[in-house]
Amino acid sequence: MVLFSRRLIVQEAEALGLRQVLQWIVDCQLLNVLVEIDSKEVRSVVCSHGCDWSEWGVIVSDCRALLNQGISVSGAGA
Repeated sequence: MVLFSRRLIVQEAEALGLRQVLQWIVDCQLLNVLVEIDSKEVRSVVCSHGCDWSEWGVIVSDCRALLNQGISVSGAGA
């Protein structure tokens, strides 16, 4: 059995939620959308340019690809 830190599980959940919202925005072809999130860590990682090939990193990469379609994200500490 693999043990995951609670912090990473929470971050993954926040990132999965962000990815779903971003995909919905793209699918609905909405314009001038500002997404606010309350996770400073998720916002920071998604808005950075680092590379991570873990499951967490793939979710973050998906979010970045969706953000490249013109969606802005602000949040805690923004």
